[in-house]
Amino acid sequence: MTPTATSPPKVVRNHGADPRIVERRRSVEIDRRRRRRRLLAAVLVVMSALAGLWLAAHSALLAVDVIDVQGTSSVDPAALVALSGIAVGDPLVRVNTAAAVTAVESDPQVAEASVSRSWFDGRVIVQVVERVPVAAMATAAGDSLAVVDASGQVLAVVSDAGGLPLVTGVVPGSPGERLGPVDRGVVAAAAALPPGLASLVEAVTPGDNGRIELRMADGSVVVMGDAGELDVKIRTIQTILATVDMRCVDVINVAVADTAVLTRGESCA
Repeated sequence: MTPTATSPPKVVRNHGADPRIVERRRSVEIDRRRRRRRLLAAVLVVMSALAGLWLAAHSALLAVDVIDVQGTSSVDPAALVALSGIAVGDPLVRVNTAAAVTAVESDPQVAEASVSRSWFDGRVIVQVVERVPVAAMATAAGDSLAVVDASGQVLAVVSDAGGLPLVTGVVPGSPGERLGPVDRGVVAAAAALPPGLASLVEAVTPGDNGRIELRMADGSVVVMGDAGELDVKIRTIQTILATVDMRCVDVINVAVADTAVLTRGESCA
């Protein structure tokens, strides 16, 4: 027999991925999953913290406990609290300090205001600077008085002038409104009067041609002219009153600053 040739053994090649690559890919996927879990955990922690802060800010722990109004002497503090729009029990985080300042300053008697809050004791502080009344005048109805500040703004309607100089011949508007330029000059003259001289003045009034006049308690009249150089005119008046025999003097004219012209009554001629 003819011997049969033996075929060489077949070699089966494994065309799959390298085990090292497979392991590397598996390791990368595991790391990716771990990072995702850590990120998710961090997001949950942050969200929980924010939720806790929100709940705390809107709870009684961080609410307005006290509203402290400072700087008032004429204005009712309760009225300013009502104007501010802030109430005890409101969440501190929702207190709008800018809006509260605007609201408080809308009161005619308030010149300026500030509003602050304390997170530690739940206190809201409303600090105000009041306008200073310098003169009083009868209202249009004639049954009460309006007080005004040096700028001519009507502050309030009162029953008593409280020792303020009285302005006549001027009809004020409502609280918050300002007088006209001529009337503001009359108020400026009233505001400039020192206490000693003011006690001798019965009323400050606009005279003819916009002149400012002082109606004195003894019946005489001081003509001051316009509202210019009031300090000089007042010193001149004080000098005249201190050095001149005022018997029978009807008019003292200081319209020209640092100069006085006296007119005596006919009975003293």
